[in-house]
Amino acid sequence: MKYIDNLIIGGGLAGGYAAIALRQNDLNSSVLIITAEQHLPYDRVPLSKDFLQGKVKRESLFIRKPDFYEKNKIEILTGKKVIDLEIKNNIAVLEDNTEIKFGKLLIATGGYPRKLNIEGSNKDNVFYLRNIEDSEKIRSAAINSKKAVIIGGGFIGCEIASSLKKIGLDVTIIEKANSILTLALDEETAKLIEEYFRKMGINIITGTSVKQFITKENKAIAVETETGKIINGDIFVVGIGIKINTELAEKAGININNGIIVNESLKTNYENVFAVGDVANFYHPLYETNMRVEHYDVAVRHGKIAGSNMAGLKASYTELPYFFSYMYNLNIYSWGMIKGYDYVVKRGELNVEKGFLQFYFKKGQMIAVLGVNTFKETEYARKIIQNKKIIENPDLLSDKNVDLKNFV
Repeated sequence: MKYIDNLIIGGGLAGGYAAIALRQNDLNSSVLIITAEQHLPYDRVPLSKDFLQGKVKRESLFIRKPDFYEKNKIEILTGKKVIDLEIKNNIAVLEDNTEIKFGKLLIATGGYPRKLNIEGSNKDNVFYLRNIEDSEKIRSAAINSKKAVIIGGGFIGCEIASSLKKIGLDVTIIEKANSILTLALDEETAKLIEEYFRKMGINIITGTSVKQFITKENKAIAVETETGKIINGDIFVVGIGIKINTELAEKAGININNGIIVNESLKTNYENVFAVGDVANFYHPLYETNMRVEHYDVAVRHGKIAGSNMAGLKASYTELPYFFSYMYNLNIYSWGMIKGYDYVVKRGELNVEKGFLQFYFKKGQMIAVLGVNTFKETEYARKIIQNKKIIENPDLLSDKNVDLKNFV
């Protein structure tokens, strides 16, 4: 039976950066990444943006070149899947029944797209986006298409819609909520961005879901909504969120609740087992609660912290949760958690082209900031959030002539 000091299950951003950080802090112990994909660790962010539009090459997606892993003695098993964990014996079992004994374990299994289980959803031109091959298939199909229908108006759906619009397709988004992006943004901002999308020529249908695909032979040719509307299309992309991959951990007896529960050091209820990225429900000391964030920045930082801790350091995840999205000529940045707020302060006119900031408060304390087409002053807002300072009159921040430095 093979023995590995540090076993990483999952070859995404979190797993890749964990291996890099581990090796930076520990030059001698053995490191093995096992990934079900056929690739070295890569960045998924461009898959719905520049890569989908054909602006960047496949090689640019990878976080390190193959020789980096060779030079740093980081072993990677691609196209392999771990099917069982014997945590008490520190053994991982692969689908070919190979057993690997480990000293420390990192679970970075991420998730997979939620599927639509309706009439016609299995047709050849109905796509999901999670990996490189998915993005390449969508781009290939789009080249010979005129109309695209995107099912789901979250960030992934909106990013795909803007990319396909940019390469010349007529695009329709169908979202069951009353506006797009409602899970991530407040209602007023979501509506503003929705109107911007319409202005850019993207058709948006809200307040309904897809009842069925209308098909002809092995292709979908339209969708019918629950309200009876028929929308024709050449390609259809479903983006209704991911289902996090906790099955392996749950079966092993690791504590699960909306993800794998970890502390601020990213340790599970087992001292030698860590979890990171989309799959981790982590404790955040600033908010004094657990949270799970599906985004690039958290995955990268989680990986670096967990890798450092596996190497013997004592690091904690205390950074503000951060996400960004680029859609059409729209750049969105957010720090903190846009949920549970009781007051919103707008700084600047709510105008997408000019850009604006929004601050989210709870009981007088700023808990999040959102920037739309502006990066200015966000550093001060981040410091205000981290200081947990009570601001007696939050409306003062709406005046652009008032210096945010005064509130840090």
